[in-house]
Amino acid sequence: IMPEGAVKVSVTTEKATYDTRVVLQIGNQNVVVGDKTLRNDVTPVIVNNRTMVPIRVITEGLGGKADWDEATRTVTLTIDGKVLTMTVDKTIPGFDAAPVILNNRTYVPIRYIGEALGAHVEWIADTQQIVIEK
Repeated sequence: IMPEGAVKVSVTTEKATYDTRVVLQIGNQNVVVGDKTLRNDVTPVIVNNRTMVPIRVITEGLGGKADWDEATRTVTLTIDGKVLTMTVDKTIPGFDAAPVILNNRTYVPIRYIGEALGAHVEWIADTQQIVIEK
């Protein structure tokens, strides 16, 4: 039943759940971070059915820091006070993939990283895009 006369509607908006959005695509060097498009020197790839991404651009895009220890072949990510340490070619505990080096760059399984940092990771199969929201 519609009321007679004018209806007044009030709208309240709230800050989005995710402050940062990073979009990558298999085979594409462009990385969208928020409203900026950056060009990375390498692209995300699929290795053994896992989406692997060059981690530094994503970590920095989410406001974090990536460190590399050549002697131990270990990458350490620090984001929002969380520290993740992974060793190249060693399976991540509780996960079925390991970081790899391709084209002289360290690639990590993005779903593990995203979930460990509390981000939402979405795979869009039609366009082979990875969307990370944190």
